Amino acid sequence: MLLLLLHILCIWNCALIPEYLQRVETQVYQKLIAVAQRHEKSGQKPRPIVVITDVGKDYDDLAALTVLKELHRLRFVELRAVVANLMPSDKRARFARNALDSLGLEDTEVPVARGTSGSLDEHEELAHEFSGTGFVAKSDQSAGSPQDGQDLLFHIYQNARSMGEKLYLLCLSSLQDINEFASNHPELVAENTAEVHMQGGNYISKEGNLEPDCKAANNRFNLDAAKEWHHFIQTNGIPSYTYTKIAAFAAPLISEVFLELEATGHPIGAYLRRVQVEQDLAFYKRACENDSEKRFAPFMDQKWFLANKTNWHLRPHPSDGDALPTGEEVIPYLTKIVLYDVHAALGVAGEDVISELNIFKGKVRCIEIHKAGSKVVGRHRISCDDQSTMDPDEVNATVVALSALMKGSLLAVQEGLPSKKFEVGFSLHNSVSPVTRNIMVSNLTIEMLPQEKIRGRKKGKAYASLRGFAKLINSACRRVLLPLGLPLDLTDLRLPLRQPSVVLSIFHLVFLSVNLSVILLSDNLPPSFPSSYPPISHSISPSFLLRGVLRIASIRLVKKQMHTNWVPVAYIDSPGSCH
Repeated sequence: MLLLLLHILCIWNCALIPEYLQRVETQVYQKLIAVAQRHEKSGQKPRPIVVITDVGKDYDDLAALTVLKELHRLRFVELRAVVANLMPSDKRARFARNALDSLGLEDTEVPVARGTSGSLDEHEELAHEFSGTGFVAKSDQSAGSPQDGQDLLFHIYQNARSMGEKLYLLCLSSLQDINEFASNHPELVAENTAEVHMQGGNYISKEGNLEPDCKAANNRFNLDAAKEWHHFIQTNGIPSYTYTKIAAFAAPLISEVFLELEATGHPIGAYLRRVQVEQDLAFYKRACENDSEKRFAPFMDQKWFLANKTNWHLRPHPSDGDALPTGEEVIPYLTKIVLYDVHAALGVAGEDVISELNIFKGKVRCIEIHKAGSKVVGRHRISCDDQSTMDPDEVNATVVALSALMKGSLLAVQEGLPSKKFEVGFSLHNSVSPVTRNIMVSNLTIEMLPQEKIRGRKKGKAYASLRGFAKLINSACRRVLLPLGLPLDLTDLRLPLRQPSVVLSIFHLVFLSVNLSVILLSDNLPPSFPSSYPPISHSISPSFLLRGVLRIASIRLVKKQMHTNWVPVAYIDSPGSCH
């Protein structure tokens, strides 16, 4: 019996971890779940995150959104908004919208807006940026323009103020948008920003000022805006965390990781793999330019690229004297994947997560300021700079953590894994026999319909995917019920009539009831079901529930042609309608 209880207690955590991960990657999830459990016990809520990104420009922005989705699922962060900047910002916003939709984060949960041009110079849109995106709907090309980023930032910040919250800013691109917003609403940003996480670079000048590194690409987009923003966070005592290119180059992933992302079958995996090759090839061709002004940066020449982005010097290749690869000859050697933005995306999860994973140790630089008549020490951490290096253990831990979360994020979507808030429970009011006598005529079939099969059946309804619930049930079957000798069909979970009480009581232990109450509608029950019998309580809280909006969900029993089988189909009423 004790062994059975231990099995039951392990089921929920196992259901949160995707399958097909390597052992060390699974250990990353186990560490994260341990931190999440400590958060839950202490009452710590997920961090509300606002992301500003130039998604599509480089593949690391989309990889960062993929990691953020997984941190959102595990309840470390709560994505409040995404602003896509850099020309063409409309296109980037639609790109981000479709990417988040494919990851299960729909517009009702995570709104996306178009940002500014991001730069004083015109950005050249490269061919690989938006082509071959299997997660972008064809009809999306004619869709209307996304909402304005400044309007969305104002709405999100106003909501945070009304709720007494502070937001965490994740800046993965030009600082023009956030600087413009802070200039127009300085008090709103200063009072309601907990931390700023930036991919880029900065330093403390001799005068004691926090200054942007002009060599960092995100600062170079609009250096004046970067200077003003750094001055703003310093004078207002807002803590900052900066993730440099040095940290990213110190911990590159190998190209096989992107092959594994493609193998998940998720369209984002296929896109990342294709763009990684095309983008790095375009990068290499620019690095080979004799004119340094045509390179991505003057110092990023051919030899620099081969040393930092390939394994050219480590692998045997045709002996042609001192000849270096030209054009597509470099493709077999493109084995190093440098993910700048993913470091910042993981870092925003919090210092307890970083400490548990043993990554991003960096160093803290403090600046004393005087604010409201008192001395405030501004903490500005940097992950790695020219004067510090990452030790081998930190490098290895970083690589494993990044690969685990990227692969796990896509696998979780493909497997329909629940979020930390998606918990389903059964409570039969201590009266099992009336239910089993009337509903379980011979078999009770619980069939979980995929979201894409039931979406749009009724206008005005937002249907919930129960694939996560199916995952939990299958885990229960494999780990608990089968050892008891119960005959089961794992496809649709056929429960034998002769042992319903045992099965349902196990379900009651496995799927603990919390969160939103869901009631069986009496008008859909079979005629033989006693009208005086109390409703069966369930609970369901899918991760895409609108924040702060209590809506009533219902599970309807829909009768199949075969009268012995019933199909629970969960749906969530659209905002504004309650029953």
